[in-house]
Amino acid sequence: MKGRLAEQYAELVRHLWGGSSSAVKPHKLKALIARRAPTFSGYRQHDAQELLAFLLDGLHEDLNRVRDKEYVEVADFDGTNDAEAAEEAWENHLKRNRSAVVDLFHGQLRSELTCPRCSRISVTFDPFSFLSLPVPAVQTRTYNVVVVRQQEIYFPIKYSIPMDRNLRLENLRERLSELAGFPMKDSLVFAELNLHEKTVTRFQPVDNLLRDVRDGSNLYGYELPGTPGELE
Repeated sequence: MKGRLAEQYAELVRHLWGGSSSAVKPHKLKALIARRAPTFSGYRQHDAQELLAFLLDGLHEDLNRVRDKEYVEVADFDGTNDAEAAEEAWENHLKRNRSAVVDLFHGQLRSELTCPRCSRISVTFDPFSFLSLPVPAVQTRTYNVVVVRQQEIYFPIKYSIPMDRNLRLENLRERLSELAGFPMKDSLVFAELNLHEKTVTRFQPVDNLLRDVRDGSNLYGYELPGTPGELE
């Protein structure tokens, strides 16, 4: 962008960190980006990662100190000396790319391919500025359970227990037994209640997975009669 993107970005940073305004509207930078990438025009919701990739690539081109870019053939290695191979590949990358963006955000990915016929190994070191990583699913959830004892001298007690969603209600019952201080094996039945209608929505067998318990459900554990937890 002949330096215009870098100038507008620098101006925005100066306003953010050195200005006297409590709010800054980056309309000049946005307009410049929209002219070069119409997908970011208008005020619709856009992908933040795509915007960041475009911004970093544009800043790199504006700040690239290499003006005459020579042709560099992609090197192919056999994997016998990764340290030297990575250094050579990086030097080749720097022959066409030298900027603050490269210094801060670029790295290398090692890729290895093996021919299924001749078993020849081909190793390349490719530059990258982004790594796509999967977002791990949340496996832990806090389960709120109200334990109701048989004897009327006991008040119902609510327990909040963080548990792995892949465990079973049997594991939740064991944890409740530790917290409540009385044995619950084969003596506690789980049920989801509709408190507005005062009805049982469904019973939950102890071999069910905890992830089968609906979010926000009212989970109750009822002590069965004639069990070891009952008073003599």
